[in-house]
Amino acid sequence: MSLILAIDLGKYNSVFCGLDPATGEAEFRTAKTTPATLRKELTRRPVGRVVIEACTPAARRNGEVSGTQWRAGRREPPDSPRPS
Repeated sequence: MSLILAIDLGKYNSVFCGLDPATGEAEFRTAKTTPATLRKELTRRPVGRVVIEACTPAARRNGEVSGTQWRAGRREPPDSPRPS
């Protein structure tokens, strides 16, 4: 089985854990929550599965990373019209 990448997505800092299921080895890293950091971690090694844990403020931060916005608990593209 391929590497499992677990991400605890924080508003300012995130924790990344790479787990190799074959050997049980885990590698932890902490880094700033930025688009560049997330791209780097997702492409650093071949990943078979990604697991993300995030709280509400982090989800809003993730919208900045992915180019989407959160409105009333829904993920919407940034150019979608606001409800009246």
